[in-house]
Amino acid sequence: MSKGFERDHLRILLDGETAQQTDQPTHYFTPGQLIKGTATYSPSSEVKVDIMTVVFRATLYIGLKDNGQASYGCVRTQNQNLFRYEKLIFQGPHKLSPRTHEWPFEFELPGSIKVPFATGPQAIPPTWDVLPSVRVIYSLRLSVNPNSRTRYMDLERPINVWPFQHIELPLPTYATQPLIDSTQTPGPKSALTRRRSSAVNTNTPNLNVSISIPSALGAWQNFSVQLLCNGTSDAEYTLNTCELALKAHATYGATETPTPTPPPRRPSNTEILRRISSTDIMSRRRSNTETARRTSNAEAPAPAPKELFQICKFKLLGRGLQIPLDNTHITIKRDMRLIDMTRGDASILAPTFGISHFRLNYIMDVCVQMTDTKTGAVIERRGEVPLEILPGGLVEEGRGDDAPPAFHEVASPPGYEEGVGETGVWEGLFRSPAYTVTA
Repeated sequence: MSKGFERDHLRILLDGETAQQTDQPTHYFTPGQLIKGTATYSPSSEVKVDIMTVVFRATLYIGLKDNGQASYGCVRTQNQNLFRYEKLIFQGPHKLSPRTHEWPFEFELPGSIKVPFATGPQAIPPTWDVLPSVRVIYSLRLSVNPNSRTRYMDLERPINVWPFQHIELPLPTYATQPLIDSTQTPGPKSALTRRRSSAVNTNTPNLNVSISIPSALGAWQNFSVQLLCNGTSDAEYTLNTCELALKAHATYGATETPTPTPPPRRPSNTEILRRISSTDIMSRRRSNTETARRTSNAEAPAPAPKELFQICKFKLLGRGLQIPLDNTHITIKRDMRLIDMTRGDASILAPTFGISHFRLNYIMDVCVQMTDTKTGAVIERRGEVPLEILPGGLVEEGRGDDAPPAFHEVASPPGYEEGVGETGVWEGLFRSPAYTVTA
């Protein structure tokens, strides 16, 4: 790629855009829509051009650590090309004068694609550029003289895709998940976690704590966070904090069904009688055991690479809320939304999706701390709750229809972490479980 100033004279403008808007794209597309735009080239002097092309492509970038191995040198990188469309917009050789030259182009965003190792058409995933290890990127690339080493220039810009339109979501269905002692939670602990755990008393066998949250949610749906506790009647507890950490659970790889080995030929009766002896029987038993062990090892499915990535964290303050121990539902937060956890940026909340051998799911990591009012001991319980993010949202009042609300800047209620502003003007806003996407 040329590093000279002439690359700055390349532009890719979508319909309705100006040159100043290309760094912050405002267009969002859904399957089946046409992506129309103009490619411009403004050389500072007369230049010879052989060919110019525009490429529209989508790529799934994956870099996950293999299970059961050290992290160094054991990262499996698998970049899946979802589709690639190329159009020729200029055919030379021809000299272009030092002025602005424009070429229109258009591409149709497919509704489904065919990828390797998939049995049928796959729905396209949404744009998701949150983590360096897992990304879904849609882009347009303008290339000048792509086959030349000395006069080659190109420019690439991102395209946002949100393939969900006006999807009505069901009311949230709540699931109850028991929480366990933080010291029993598997996985490595950071220094901060170790320091915090050293001040926490987890030796409370008579206290059972559970969390109740929905198992499936849209980014803009309201839900409540509830606790259920069951313990000895003479103990009294107050809630300190409840931390919710949303994590992406990415897996790549699928175990193929091994081809069954045909059974060996059954010997005839004459052969059986001729070969039967005590020594032969023992030898065959040892041989069959070794064969079964080798077959078992060969057919054992290799674990699929997977990673957990923290997306966002949200802390709810208990403010001395008393926790009864009769296993009743105690609401510690009402009208909460996943969008609240991201400070108004729902573009990182891509709905749960899978394509080919890749799957993106979510887990809500819950950590609850309570205080024993009689002894002053701090009790900590935590657990992981599977969560499905649904492709729904809402129509925002006073907003244009140029983008889904997942990409809009959202004003949050003042002091929503501290429980302030939960009523009043904010109470009736953002309650619709659906949105409409238009380009």
